[in-house]
Amino acid sequence: MDIATGEYDASVVVTSTDAAGNVASTTGTFSVDTENAVTFAASAVEGDGMVNATEASDGVVLTGTTQPGSTVEVKMDGKSYTATVDASGNWSVNVPAVDI
Repeated sequence: MDIATGEYDASVVVTSTDAAGNVASTTGTFSVDTENAVTFAASAVEGDGMVNATEASDGVVLTGTTQPGSTVEVKMDGKSYTATVDASGNWSVNVPAVDI
């Protein structure tokens, strides 16, 4: 069975036939979600997309959006940071000054 990409409800019919030829069936639906997008708001970094020495001295907050319930990992210069994703899909991670 091929599952199409996207986010949709799929319908299923299950049929059983016993040895005497009696047939029973049931139907149901389930949700398919094969997509997960993530955005990064580069222009929101320090308001202009650039970090100068003064701004770097107190760390940098990186933000974006993704699907609620997702896990976001940000990698920068060989270090990894786990972002917090809220119920609306907004994420943020604080990169400490020592890592900039």
